[in-house]
Amino acid sequence: MMTKLWLYGYSVGVCSSRRLATLATRDVGVTMLAAGSRPDFRTLSEFRRRHLVALAGLFTQVVQVCASNGLVQLR
Repeated sequence: MMTKLWLYGYSVGVCSSRRLATLATRDVGVTMLAAGSRPDFRTLSEFRRRHLVALAGLFTQVVQVCASNGLVQLR
């Protein structure tokens, strides 16, 4: 769930754990990704800190797959 939240956050330009936690309580789409739970910003921040390298690599892979399928254009 945390990985889904951070990938979504990065894709819409939300890189703050506080803003992502707020989105999880106010945005229906993010609430669905969070499966109805409302993670605390400290939990989000700690998860990102622990897995920052893996998340960055995963986000890069997602963008590359989207580009290869014609969903985005990279310049």
